[in-house]
Amino acid sequence: MGNFDLEKIVELEIDVFNQYLYMYDWLSRYYKFAEKGVTNFIFDFGVIDANVSEEEFLREKIKEVKEIVDMMLGKSTSAKKISDKEIFKILKDVKIKFPKGECPQVKKDLGKSYTDEDYFEIYNEMLDKKDSKEYKELSDTHGCSIQSLIDILDKLRLFKSKLEFIDLKKANYEYDRLFKEYALMDHAYYGANNPKLKIKIAKARSQKGNYHKLISKKNKIFLDILLEQHKVKGKWKNPAQAVRSNMELITHNFKEFDVEWINENIIVNTGRIDGLKKTIENNEGGIKKRRVHIREMDELELKNEKMKAALLEGYPFYNLEKILPYNTPDFEEILIKSLRKEVYILEEIID
Repeated sequence: MGNFDLEKIVELEIDVFNQYLYMYDWLSRYYKFAEKGVTNFIFDFGVIDANVSEEEFLREKIKEVKEIVDMMLGKSTSAKKISDKEIFKILKDVKIKFPKGECPQVKKDLGKSYTDEDYFEIYNEMLDKKDSKEYKELSDTHGCSIQSLIDILDKLRLFKSKLEFIDLKKANYEYDRLFKEYALMDHAYYGANNPKLKIKIAKARSQKGNYHKLISKKNKIFLDILLEQHKVKGKWKNPAQAVRSNMELITHNFKEFDVEWINENIIVNTGRIDGLKKTIENNEGGIKKRRVHIREMDELELKNEKMKAALLEGYPFYNLEKILPYNTPDFEEILIKSLRKEVYILEEIID
């Protein structure tokens, strides 16, 4: 086992569970009851402005929270963009009590430790709920599904079971890959009760722009294919053979990823364009703001036209090369070069 710090695994597992408990549990419960027309929630937001009644204050705050939830679900026509930081603040600050008998209290986070009972209780609940309607709608817009959190937990558990058979260098390498995979999920809530982990995740994200995040995601697809195919086909002679013998499957999965990404971005851009049109029609912000809004709207429309044209032209999407990695004629060679850098993957799949 070497001297690998097992606390690294524990703190990451806790953060994964807290991601579920805070984001998905809270929002799905809210959404489920809001759908049924249950709106008499009690929110505790601290000091109430002396100039407004408690009823008015609560009504405004309920509207505020509902707007944020609706935006996260992709149902709002507002032009305002809600940042991860703002969402996090709302989820952290709000204390919610559902009407008596309607719904149990929202679960608290795990703190800095957990028992085996905690682990499997929450894990099994995640398994039960991952395909429900509420979670599906949340994951479609939040970009981090319950299944992706379960996958991380499974990988951490498998990694833990392998520690006694690998050296410290390889253990650190495999942990870093799992950590980056989790950090780049881009969820709004992370690092609960663990400021050091929060800084580490934030730093990992800041080092990756959108393009590099897409490279990381597609590299994961690529390496997962090789690891899975290796179980069936055995080892390959060299990196070139490993890549070329799996190009059909790699191309198919890359295409699926790209098409989904394009369609999602067209929808997001269209929603933003609609919001900007309403803002312009209502003459909000004056002439200067109007010019800014028109410029942004034109840019978004141009992006949508480019993405729609790419879908019509077919895969690979060469005209999107600068925003979607691996859409180049030589992407097979790029993958071969990329694989040569994966020392520990090569040990597993190359003879």
